[in-house]
Amino acid sequence: MNTSVRCFEKFLKARGLTHNGTLCLSLITQAPLWCTSRNLLDRTPAIQALQFMSNYLVAKAVSGSKLCVLRRSDNMPAVHNWHVGQSLQPWPADVRLHMDPEFPKNKELSDWVHVFGGALIASRRMKEFIEAAAPLHTEYLPVKIADHQGRDVDVEYFLVNPHVHQDALDRAQSIVTWHDMLPDLICDCEKLVLDETRIETQALLFRLKHYPRIVVFRRDLGDAIRAAEFTGIKLVEVHKIIS
Repeated sequence: MNTSVRCFEKFLKARGLTHNGTLCLSLITQAPLWCTSRNLLDRTPAIQALQFMSNYLVAKAVSGSKLCVLRRSDNMPAVHNWHVGQSLQPWPADVRLHMDPEFPKNKELSDWVHVFGGALIASRRMKEFIEAAAPLHTEYLPVKIADHQGRDVDVEYFLVNPHVHQDALDRAQSIVTWHDMLPDLICDCEKLVLDETRIETQALLFRLKHYPRIVVFRRDLGDAIRAAEFTGIKLVEVHKIIS
């Protein structure tokens, strides 16, 4: 094992991180001199990024000029139920979400559909992919999607509801603004850091107790979703979330 790899592994171990060979070689290529100096090590952009690396990723819906956006709903339980952390059972048989008339040219369906209000609407293919990983405290509830003419699309969709929040905010390292009226909830976030020791092991998909507007995936499931090339979703590093 060469000196660079040994130094790199020592750096990761000190921060409780692991690596694979590809990542190791990639970072050493980006920073060939960092192993000669601790100061150089900590100033190298690629290594600085590792200091913030989490085992979790935040999911964001991708909107564009063609992908549909959903807004109005029929027979949906109270609109914020998926934020407060509770099961939505019993679930009505005829819940319907309508494409937003403010975006009449946005008609294309994606695997992860952008919904105003923050519901997680996934295609059957994506729902089954997530379900196969068996994340804790997650239910899959069928919904219909109506196009701009009010006709139901011939594709199955599901509301994915991780209904037990994880109390995993690292208050000491996060930089947040708390809501004036709801002091237990975050209003704005400048820097988000998770205390991963407070997250249940099999919580592969969840919302945060104090910041339920975002959806978090464990990195292994997030990476698998990326590799499967599902549409309408992007996964970003936790420390890059700003609201």
